Amino acid sequence: MPAVPAPHGHAALTRRQWAALAFSVAVFAATWIAPTWPVDQALHSSLTVLGFAWLVLHARRWPGLGLGAAFAVAVMLVMCTSLAYEWAEWGVALMLSAEAAEAYNGQQGDPWDAHMDMLLATAGALLAWPLLDRSGRAANP
Repeated sequence: MPAVPAPHGHAALTRRQWAALAFSVAVFAATWIAPTWPVDQALHSSLTVLGFAWLVLHARRWPGLGLGAAFAVAVMLVMCTSLAYEWAEWGVALMLSAEAAEAYNGQQGDPWDAHMDMLLATAGALLAWPLLDRSGRAANP
């Protein structure tokens, strides 16, 4: 797959990577169609936007990773960002008034919510292994 040119000497993203990013952004954008709690959603979504930007910047830096190494890094990245997201969510809740914090983070009513979110993120990342293309083609030709 031909790559899209990248600025500043970094490797370019492949069309497959751009397609995956476009699909992710489309799903993200679909969640913004008539949201029930737009202010709360904006707080939660701000971290997702930062995550998308971070992934695009770092995907350009590691074009030569093999499939196994790339998968291991991806799973660890999902685990670490899931933890960091939960910490950031907690930090935002600490900065809000008690009432706003309850509306922002307490509406789940589950003390194990953060743990379950991190477990499901890790399980989702691991379940991607069978879907990977193992044909041996180079990721960035």
